[in-house]
Amino acid sequence: YLEHETGHHFRLHFNTQTNRLSDDLAEGHVDLAAVGAVSYIRALEDGGAVPLVRGLNSEGRASYTSVIVVAPNGGIAALDDLRGMRFAFGSEDSTQGHLIPRIVLNEAGIALTDLASHEFTGSHQSCANAVISGSADACGMQDTLGLLLVKQGRLRVLHQSSEYPSSSIAAAIGMPPDVRKKIIRALLAFDPTGRHAATLYNWHRTEMPNGFARAEPGDYDNLRNSLEALGLMNSNLAQ
Repeated sequence: YLEHETGHHFRLHFNTQTNRLSDDLAEGHVDLAAVGAVSYIRALEDGGAVPLVRGLNSEGRASYTSVIVVAPNGGIAALDDLRGMRFAFGSEDSTQGHLIPRIVLNEAGIALTDLASHEFTGSHQSCANAVISGSADACGMQDTLGLLLVKQGRLRVLHQSSEYPSSSIAAAIGMPPDVRKKIIRALLAFDPTGRHAATLYNWHRTEMPNGFARAEPGDYDNLRNSLEALGLMNSNLAQ
């Protein structure tokens, strides 16, 4: 789609677990990346990145939430009940699977040391599986997948966060402005529920089922402030 709309050639790059996507973007190893707020802020700090567009959720808003989920029939009824429990996160660098749940726990007065244990499972699905299998009592994860599993009766929502800016398509700082403009125009014209739907496979399961809206660097200022308030801006999020 982008090649057709912009006239430029694109090559897919799959990030490895050993190298952060934010590093690849900041160092110019990739020109474009689909990144959550944490990865964008890291890339901005490490060398620069420019957010182009943000994903539109199923309700047409450029935002998403994180859900803390528990077993359907368990006795956990409130956030305070998580004290002394086993908590699972997704990836350490995930906005929905780590940072937002940390913000929620912090606002509830719960530190990691108040939990019996915590682990990073590496993905939203693995985080959910930890609760489903009984190896964790709760997990913080992406709302789209979490609510689907709740609908299937496999999990229960304990808490849903407030809305935060959705993941963006960001460009490396070195991308020429005229190329950025072409890509922005193409992504804003992308119509996954209409004229482009026939060319897509399971696009409705992504974080941007309704396409994209324009993004600006200031969109992530509040989340950046939360990182600083939690003392996580210049440290590993796992700490």
